[in-house]
Amino acid sequence: MSGILKVHDSRTSQEYTVEVVNNVVKGSDLAKIKGPSSGADALTPCDNNVKLRVFDPGYANTAVMISSITYADGEQSTLEFRGHRVEDLAQNYEYEDVSYCLIWGHMPSQEEKQSYRKNLALAGQHIPQSVVDVIKAFPPSTPYIPMIIAALSAWAGSQPATMPALNGGNLYLGNLPVTDRALVSTLAAYSAIMGLVHCHHSGQAFTPADPQDSYISNLFHMMGIYDPQKGKPDLEQVTIIGKLWMLGADHELTNSTSALLHAASSLSDPMFCVISALASGYGALHFGAAENSYILIKRIGTPSKVGEAIARYKVGKQRIPGIGHRVYKIRDPRCEPVKNILRRLKEQGREDPLVAVAEEIERQVATDKFFQDRRLCVNVDLYWLFVYTALDIPVDLIVPLAIASRMSGFMAHWREAMSQPIKLWRPHQIFVSSKAESSATTALKARL
Repeated sequence: MSGILKVHDSRTSQEYTVEVVNNVVKGSDLAKIKGPSSGADALTPCDNNVKLRVFDPGYANTAVMISSITYADGEQSTLEFRGHRVEDLAQNYEYEDVSYCLIWGHMPSQEEKQSYRKNLALAGQHIPQSVVDVIKAFPPSTPYIPMIIAALSAWAGSQPATMPALNGGNLYLGNLPVTDRALVSTLAAYSAIMGLVHCHHSGQAFTPADPQDSYISNLFHMMGIYDPQKGKPDLEQVTIIGKLWMLGADHELTNSTSALLHAASSLSDPMFCVISALASGYGALHFGAAENSYILIKRIGTPSKVGEAIARYKVGKQRIPGIGHRVYKIRDPRCEPVKNILRRLKEQGREDPLVAVAEEIERQVATDKFFQDRRLCVNVDLYWLFVYTALDIPVDLIVPLAIASRMSGFMAHWREAMSQPIKLWRPHQIFVSSKAESSATTALKARL
């Protein structure tokens, strides 16, 4: 769908025609609209605002990528990965199927899936000693994410041949075979580091990945979370985690994915791109929102006290993570599948009693005119962490695991960026302070 946008600039009486394709206009076309060069509002050629700019804090209405990976429609409450509805994926596939599909664009054959599984395990078996040393340098009580970021830096640092800045400026752009090997290595490094960090945290011995086992099963085995009698992670637990991970494997250009692509636009290697994403995702308004949500729900304690928390929210005295979403205004399509997982766990006698508090928050939000008028619904942050707590996974391990589920999406976006023409991301600012005077103006003032 294409057309034109006709613009009349009342400041200059100039007329402009801007092409519209798929309801999108190019920023460079808007930049052709120039401010006045004479009169009271005249702009000098050195003014940063001569070209028309769009002021868009938080990128609320700015598109920076052309992508075929994930489709999210907040008005229709739809989330799709490569043309597959997320609700269907959780019912019909395994996590490695979805991971492969996100990255390479199609569901794998059984042979492709087994090869992918084997390559992930093998790539994580050769752990640089510097990575182990860096992790051991931290006190065991250190939060997970700082240790993971440091260990990823150590892993990247042990392989200088993978850094474009040290090897001629470009290794990956337009070179998909090299890109594919690098992204598999990055996925494997993250899971191996997760295992090492958790073992350091809990005082357990590290077990290397098994090439015959699944990605999630290997991750939990490496972390030392498995049935000691069977010598392997519980299959039902792995299945449930896999269903949860499929729902969170990607979510278009989130804050952390955007941070990853910001780094990718400078032709950085995938591990440093992931480090950028981790630093962003660790914030309290992103992946950290789920942990904050759990802390708040635990503080509320019982469904009977939800009304008090909602009342504080309405007057700005209480933030409740899990209410409202940048994309979804009616319903978060991930919520119902997560609640189905929680029901399955409840049937097995595995349930966090605080789920009842979350359900009461959702009930009150859905029926309160305050939230309806503002188009605020609950989002998946209200529920998904209860899957982990019902499986007796420590709360401080949940965010690193959630990021592990998003790693496939990160690598899918990085690979896509490496297959497109690249342009360094460099947003503009609106400068509002005073500017330095020219030397001639300063000299003239001195003589007066």
